[in-house]
Amino acid sequence: MTIDRPRNVLFLCTGNSARSIIAEVVLRARGGDRFNAFSAGSFPRGEVNPFTLDLLEDKGLPTKGLRSKSWTEFAAPGAPPMDFVITVCDQAAGESCPIWPGRPIAAHWGFPDPAAVEGSDAARREAFVDVFGLIESRVRRFCALPLAELSLEQTRQALRSLAAAPAIALRPALAADAPALRALLTAASLPTDLDAGWFPGHVVLAEADGRIAGAAGFELAGDAALLRSVVVDPRHRGGGLGADLVHDRLAAMARRGCHRAYLLTTDAAGYFARLGFSRIERSAAPEALQRLGQFAATCPASATCMTRAVGA
Repeated sequence: MTIDRPRNVLFLCTGNSARSIIAEVVLRARGGDRFNAFSAGSFPRGEVNPFTLDLLEDKGLPTKGLRSKSWTEFAAPGAPPMDFVITVCDQAAGESCPIWPGRPIAAHWGFPDPAAVEGSDAARREAFVDVFGLIESRVRRFCALPLAELSLEQTRQALRSLAAAPAIALRPALAADAPALRALLTAASLPTDLDAGWFPGHVVLAEADGRIAGAAGFELAGDAALLRSVVVDPRHRGGGLGADLVHDRLAAMARRGCHRAYLLTTDAAGYFARLGFSRIERSAAPEALQRLGQFAATCPASATCMTRAVGA
């Protein structure tokens, strides 16, 4: 499927106020320059759900310019030709769609409607957080597809497989997760010392089918932070999960006022370089960070020290 421009992806739902907006924003953030993301609704509400905006802002994702709009905008003359049209609610999937310019590949990714949840604001926010994790998981796997190497039929099959695959959602780690997290770290030959102060807030877990698929954490040292315990279960490697965990922790560092992230690695310098980290002399790390137990305990002879700006 050779295309010499970014691929255009349109996410559709009925109201275009929650799920499709979230998918649009997440693909823009995760897809880099490989995709242009859009969203629309068959019967748009005319405004983005406030819980959607609050959630995206809490995740450090941009919300400027987001609006609820009709799918007819993307069927009109002059509309960008779509490569993919993906419905994210069952109702929109069953409706008669316009004829899209570009003869796009269609797919259906059904997600629960968080706007339909009733109850307290806390319960409604939790519903939006849960759906965000499901959408982010699907988008992450979509971005990991080698689209340039796939034929048209292989691409269709890959999207069908994505829809059937279990979602991997990110969530904050709790103290009760410590035993399972230690087991995952042990299997990866990583340090297993987990300070109780890590929970909640400093560690994020990736979870699939009720089991931990990966994790990443950080320790604060003034306006710097030590990224550590980045681990992905072997069964879930190769889909970009490790990068998502790192970027999630970088965003969390930024929310806590950190300016730079540091790490020590014995065998993954090349991987972290692709995520924007650069090698430095270990002695160049801030003194407060060097006093952290994990930093001090890691063998100077075997470990490479790396850093990058938070938010870069």
